[in-house]
Amino acid sequence: TGEWTPTAMMTAVRGPGAVDLLMPSEVEACEITGKDTAEEALEVLVGGASADGSGQQSNGSDGVGLVVIKRGARGVLAGDSSGRRWAVPACTVSRVVDTNGAGDAFNAGFLRVWSQGLDVGSALMAGCAGAAIAAQHSGA
Repeated sequence: TGEWTPTAMMTAVRGPGAVDLLMPSEVEACEITGKDTAEEALEVLVGGASADGSGQQSNGSDGVGLVVIKRGARGVLAGDSSGRRWAVPACTVSRVVDTNGAGDAFNAGFLRVWSQGLDVGSALMAGCAGAAIAAQHSGA
């Protein structure tokens, strides 16, 4: 009926070559997969686990190439369909003023570094730095 149910969302992001990079928030990742935690959602999105809870391993070629899950003050969790995983803490800031736009600032920092061919870990750190700068200022 046009609703974005977890099944409909998974259909949109899964399948051979469907999505190369997905950068949801933790809430979005859990909504897409129907899972309770970012860690569980990551495994489903990259193709390492079944979304239906059957416990069966999914074919990795059906997963998203690289998933970066933004978790706010808890940093980011990322993984790729080849089995690599990353966890990067959020940068410490002296005072959070406004978190609106922090996710977009993360995306910009990550994409700037990753698109230049640097490693995922460096791109994640750049994204976290961008988010930290944005959170210290008012307005998106």
